[in-house]
This record gives sequence, structure tokens and C-alpha cells, in this order.
Amino acid sequence: MTIGIIFQVCANPMDYLLFWAFSEEDKAWALDMDSSGTLFLSKEYVVGYDYQRTRAAPNGQLVLITSFSDPFLSCFFINKDRSIDNPIYKHDIKNTHLNYIHIVYNPWIPVAYIGTFPTMVKYNVDYPRKNISITTDTVILDEISSNMGFSKYANCLVVNALECAKGVRTIHVLSDGSFSTSSFVLDLGSAGTNSDLSVSPDGRWVVVTGMSMPNITVLKIHKDGTLSIVQQKSILMNIVETHFTHNGRLLIMLIDSFPYYIYSFSVNQETGELAIVDQVGPYNNPGLYSARPSGISPDGKYLLYSSFGPTPYNYYEVFRIEENGKLIWLKDKGTYIYYTRMSGNIEFVPPWREGYAPTLGWLAH
Repeated sequence: MTIGIIFQVCANPMDYLLFWAFSEEDKAWALDMDSSGTLFLSKEYVVGYDYQRTRAAPNGQLVLITSFSDPFLSCFFINKDRSIDNPIYKHDIKNTHLNYIHIVYNPWIPVAYIGTFPTMVKYNVDYPRKNISITTDTVILDEISSNMGFSKYANCLVVNALECAKGVRTIHVLSDGSFSTSSFVLDLGSAGTNSDLSVSPDGRWVVVTGMSMPNITVLKIHKDGTLSIVQQKSILMNIVETHFTHNGRLLIMLIDSFPYYIYSFSVNQETGELAIVDQVGPYNNPGLYSARPSGISPDGKYLLYSSFGPTPYNYYEVFRIEENGKLIWLKDKGTYIYYTRMSGNIEFVPPWREGYAPTLGWLAH
């Protein structure tokens, strides 16, 4: 197994460090981004093949990439000087259902949870020794999960639940990060949650989306882990992703049905209700292409949007997020990426999915 290294010399100091991976390649890339939104390729790594998930720890010291082929788990420890250690490959996790490998971190202690169908497994992270180890602590999921999150407010995991992912389940964790027997399930009936699920940074709200109407549901997470419906909305489009900004005041939503949109919502801090403040598409020239996994920078200033572009290209676009939720398309920052596998997706996932602002290695300014 070889690692290709690509160096990009830049005149300006870099402000962000991020990873992306192609979903039908066995490669992952580390990139730097400066404060203007310009990305620079830094290093290339070998990871497992096909449909990777990429997530960074809340403290910015670890990036995990899962895949469907050996190695099933690639671990990248990040030093304080932003240098990246050689990957540690783990072969002790296998997925039993296509397209459902998920990663979520416990924000309080060095523990990661990796969910497949039907099992979610606890991993211990040793940051001083730079190692991650699987445990025997597992929990069986009721159904395949479109995503996972962690509520800091209620100290619980939040996942899809029930047949065909029509509900939301919370799973309490103990002080050592192990799974508790205490859980709660809310059945949303026809308002399915099989598209995406995002927990607010403070852990008080969860937004779930599905394919049937209403396809947006806002839930309040109570201190005991119970859930209650705050708001339900319908958008006649296929929602593929939702992202809270770092302060929880905005929610960005990606639409993957033609014409393609990006929506920006304000989040009422008292009630959790959403209100549209901006949308991009379809009247831009050129317009957006089909959405793929994207992310928001840890300071909430940028949205990076990845997509299928004109064959045989894929591309990413950079948007600046104003404080009022307006999205400014920085078209001079967009870049097309050519690769040879025509049947696959590009998966560009900056390591900010949990909504926490990393403090070490990732944010220099």
C-alpha cells in the first residue's frame, strides 16, 4: 500500500485544514484553505475503496474515514503545528448494509461511535498515544440510519429509528461513554427521516428530513432525552443534507432535485423554529449541479458545496455565509476536479459535520 504525497506551495498562511474523499476511489486528500476561501491541495492518502465517510473530532486532533473495503477505518491524527501523522489503518469493522457507515464523536470524552446496520460500536481514542481501539460495547439499531448526531444538552446519541427510518431515537450514554439501556423513540409516521438528521451545536434541537410530506421536522431534545415536535414544514424537493452553523443560529439545507437549490434558514433560539432567509438557484447562470456531501467551516463563514459537474468532472463551489444568513457565491473560488471513474460519486466532506469549532490544528486565526 503506497501513499502519494502532493505539495502545494502557497504565499499566504493557511487558515483551515480539511479532508475529502472520492466515493469510488481508494484515495483521500488533505487540503488547506486560506481566509479568502481558496483551496490548495496538500497531501494524498490511500484509504479504503468506495463510499467513504469523513468526520473530524470536535477538538480537531483526529480525522476518521470509513469505507467498504480494507482498510475499513483510516485514522489521521493531527498535531498542534497542523502536520498530519501517517494514517493508522484498522481492519476490525465491516459494514453489512451498503451506504450506511456513520461516525459521531462524544464531545465530552475521547470516544467515537461508528454505526453500521444493525450495530453501533464504541471506540476509545487515546490522543496522547495517538491510537484508537474498538471495544465490545455495542448497541443494536432498529433500522438503517441516514445519519447520527450527539446532543450535548441531554448527553445522548440521536439516530433514525423504526421500520424504514420513520422515527428518531435517542440513546443515553454513561459517564465513560458506554451505551446506556435508557432510550426513547418518537414515531413521526408519514414524516419519514430517511434523508438527513442534524443536531444543533448546543444539543437542544434536531432537524430531520425525509422524502414524504412534510419533509422537514424540527424536534426539541429534552434534558431526559425525550423528544417533542416543534415544527413541520414541506418543501417539494429532495433534501439531501442539513448543516447547522457553529453558533446554531443558521441552518443550511441542500436540495438534490432539479432545479438544485441551497436554502439558508434562521433558527429561533427560543423555539427552534426555522424561517427561510435566503436561497441560491435555480436562476444563477450557470446554475448548481446535483448536490453531494458538503460542509460549513468551523467559524461559520464558509459553505463548501460539492457536486457532479459536467462529465467527466466533479466540482466544488465556495459560498460565504453572511451573519444574516445570506449566501454569497464566490464563483472565482470554484474548482473542477477530473477523475477517471465515470460511474461513481465525488464525496467532499470537510471535517466539520458535528457543528463544533475545533481549537487545535484546524483554525489558525
